[in-house]
Amino acid sequence: MTVPSRRLEPLAQRVRARIGKRIILDTTHAQLLFEDERHPWRAVPKDALLAPLAGPAVADDLDGGWWAIELDGTRHDRAVRTWDTPPADCPALASLAVVHHDLADQWLEEEHPVYGMPKNPYHRVDALGSGRHIQVLVNGEPLATTHRPALIIETGVPPRWYIPPGDIRWDRCTPSPHHTICQYKGQAYYWTVDDTEPPLSVWSYLEPLPEAASLAGLIGIPDDDPAVQLLINDAPARHNNVG
Repeated sequence: MTVPSRRLEPLAQRVRARIGKRIILDTTHAQLLFEDERHPWRAVPKDALLAPLAGPAVADDLDGGWWAIELDGTRHDRAVRTWDTPPADCPALASLAVVHHDLADQWLEEEHPVYGMPKNPYHRVDALGSGRHIQVLVNGEPLATTHRPALIIETGVPPRWYIPPGDIRWDRCTPSPHHTICQYKGQAYYWTVDDTEPPLSVWSYLEPLPEAASLAGLIGIPDDDPAVQLLINDAPARHNNVG
């Protein structure tokens, strides 16, 4: 497999990772490894790792190998990626370790908790208040209508409309135990729209991260789902749902 051109960018902040009560990584020399332009990895000096690696290493699809970490009797597979041979396109990786974002129970940048994959510093999330008339139909039945939606413009993601909670037909929705984490927006909570098969969900960031504060409480609509019809000023939404 051809390895794309990679680059490293230094991080100024102290980075730590915790499993349970154990700090497994602590460094002020973390870097972002870009193997594509959207989703960087955290790369740290090997001596910043505070938990031993356990083999055998499993080859990555590109190069390098993934090691496990064994901690308090629990084995965490595909936890840390290292390189025995300096990669030709990025030789500095030979002295670094890439730590999988799913390994830790908590990541800290300085004293600030962060979520999931590291943030791409070139990624933006803009919430634009709008006065357009938005109607949402699910299987032909109204789910929402509003004259005060927000249009969310996010790097690398199709534009999406969010609806104020007061304009949603909550009698058609049931709370779901499902949650997801976005490193840019925070934790999302879900509701399932009744009588949909497969189940269709809407979501909200009830307590979004500060940079996405304007999303607080708004309801995301999966307008790319075939069960959903989105009308903008009484006309069907065009490509990318912006009308």
